[in-house]
Amino acid sequence: MKSGFVFTLLVTGALTGIPSASFSQVRPPTSNPLAEQGKQVGEARKAWDASKQQLLAIRKRVASGFESKDEWKAAKAARKTAQGEFNSASAKVMSALQKKPEYQAVMAKIKESMATLDSANRPAEADKPKLSDEEITAAAKERTESGVALERMKKQAKEDDSAYAAAKQKLDEANQQWEALQTQVDQAVKADPDYTAAVAQVDQTEQSYKSAQLALAQARRSQAASSAQQNAAPPAPPSNGGGGGRSRGGR
Repeated sequence: MKSGFVFTLLVTGALTGIPSASFSQVRPPTSNPLAEQGKQVGEARKAWDASKQQLLAIRKRVASGFESKDEWKAAKAARKTAQGEFNSASAKVMSALQKKPEYQAVMAKIKESMATLDSANRPAEADKPKLSDEEITAAAKERTESGVALERMKKQAKEDDSAYAAAKQKLDEANQQWEALQTQVDQAVKADPDYTAAVAQVDQTEQSYKSAQLALAQARRSQAASSAQQNAAPPAPPSNGGGGGRSRGGR
């Protein structure tokens, strides 16, 4: 019993000599002070998107009352037909262009330069020396110039094709006619009793979202400035206490 009592005293004495900071090494993880503000930005964006969807739903409901009219049906059908003819004309132009030697030559340059750039991004192999910076730069330049030449070739081929030009003009006219009908919906939707409240809700949620974004940006700047100030602060001078080292003259 005496030896147990002595052991208890020794342990107690040893613990008494340990600084209190040693007991606080394990601390709960610190939370991100900006996490809550980031969450608020996300929620504000969701609310804004929801209000815009509500406004679109009102417009679709109003537009459905017009789409049953003969004028609207005819315009919709004409637009669909024109789009199909335009797609067909575009495909024919591209099919003819792809058979031309000059087109194939440009495509070969593009594929070759892309293969060179792809190889530059892969690890070097023993039987294939690493590309120099000059080779990579030349390949990138060839890819860009060939791409520009290809787009110029496509544009010229379409401009030279009369069937394509006629199909494009027909599609433009059909789209213009369809857009002209949309003004009827624009005017009618403003008379809808739910429209005014929906617009106000969109404006309000948009402002809330922008305010939340601004608050988060300001908090980030403040946190960055605080961290920079702490990092720039000079280190604390070493303590003179608790040394245990020898004195100058000690042996």
